[in-house]
Amino acid sequence: MGIISRSNKPSGGTNWQDSDIVAGSGSGSSDINTDVNTAYNEFNGGIENVNIKATAGIVGTKLASGTLTDTQINASAGIDPTKINDRSANDAQQVTLSDPGDSDSNTLATNLAEEIEQLRHEIKKLSVGVSAKITDGLSSGLGANGKAAWFDGGVIGPSVIRNGSFLDAEAESTGPTAPYGWSVVDGGGGGPSTLTPVTLDVAEGKGHAIHMVDSNDVGRDGISQTLAGLKASSRYLVVARIKPITTTWKLTTTGAIGTFGNLNLSTASGGSLWETLAGIIETDSTPTDIVVNLIAGNAQSACHAALCSCYSIDGDFLDRTTNLVRHKKSNSTDIPTIISETEISVVVPAQGLLIRVDARIFGITSGPSGGALLSQLREDVDGGGFTTVDYDTKSGASGVTTVASVRHLYIRDTIPGSVYTYKLIITVTLNMGISTNGGGIGAGTTPVVMSVALGRS
Repeated sequence: MGIISRSNKPSGGTNWQDSDIVAGSGSGSSDINTDVNTAYNEFNGGIENVNIKATAGIVGTKLASGTLTDTQINASAGIDPTKINDRSANDAQQVTLSDPGDSDSNTLATNLAEEIEQLRHEIKKLSVGVSAKITDGLSSGLGANGKAAWFDGGVIGPSVIRNGSFLDAEAESTGPTAPYGWSVVDGGGGGPSTLTPVTLDVAEGKGHAIHMVDSNDVGRDGISQTLAGLKASSRYLVVARIKPITTTWKLTTTGAIGTFGNLNLSTASGGSLWETLAGIIETDSTPTDIVVNLIAGNAQSACHAALCSCYSIDGDFLDRTTNLVRHKKSNSTDIPTIISETEISVVVPAQGLLIRVDARIFGITSGPSGGALLSQLREDVDGGGFTTVDYDTKSGASGVTTVASVRHLYIRDTIPGSVYTYKLIITVTLNMGISTNGGGIGAGTTPVVMSVALGRS
């Protein structure tokens, strides 16, 4: 209705005077009725914004539930976030998740609570599939209660586990061969009775896994990997993705200390359902090497394992290197000169790196009297002395001129801060030799090229 205005009275003005007479249905009674009716009409559904005092302070309980919509809220309202309800009323609600689906079949959130649940679901996937639990980093977290954590700074950097997808495993007649970077855990009967690659859907790991079966000996079989050169007094998240086929399998460690000590995590018994085993460990001040084990929990246990990873969860993660390559070459045909000119040293700046050495000798020739050439790739670690890590030979038959080449390809794990040096030792007999023209390879061709690369597996 808006602002109420009083009509003029018989004596003039909008107020009644003592001399004004109200009788019958004259103008006096009409004015009185108008005033009263106007007041009644205002209170009976006619109150508008102008009728409400700016400092009225109307409390929320006087507003009908469910009547306030986004159209009543100004875009620049600046609502204090603390005035918005949480989605963590209790422990169960705090870990409630909702799958948003994918681009092919998605589930749209209809309110902020569902948006939060869907975000938690995606955070869980980014945290390699482990259940979420906030930790203070001291008395709670994976080391204490078996649940994962949201960390200040997050899980960063690459995994320090070698070959976490278990490529190249074999079950040979002479015993099982562990995947590259891993070792067989032998419970007393030669190791797992089955240790073979299997192909999975790419949703698990990198699409590869190994099938492991305990051999039913005295101890339990499996595979392990030793992590050397980790940071001292630092925490790491160890994760394994396992499908127990019969009975249980375990993720265990040795070498950790304190609240975040060694892991001894077990899957459910059988069921052929994928599970994530995850835990935080902490290195000591030395640091002692950490050994990660995937082992059977019972005799003749069988499983598929798709992934095993270990991540630094400290903010001062050391790795800043993705690839480093050093090259050297020699154009000399003088063997002692070649040895000195191709020597290369590298310092490993961070954990999780491999060294790959590739050395090639071109233009190896032999004359009519035959002969032999022996090439050795030698390695020195931190000045401890050179040892042969790879060798190759070439021979020339009597009466035949030959042209050949030698290649050394060598890959190894590293320890951060260590110095690795490589060189070639070449020995020849009779009239075998190395020439810059390579007996027809081409004038000016470099007879020896060696490169040392640091990178990821």
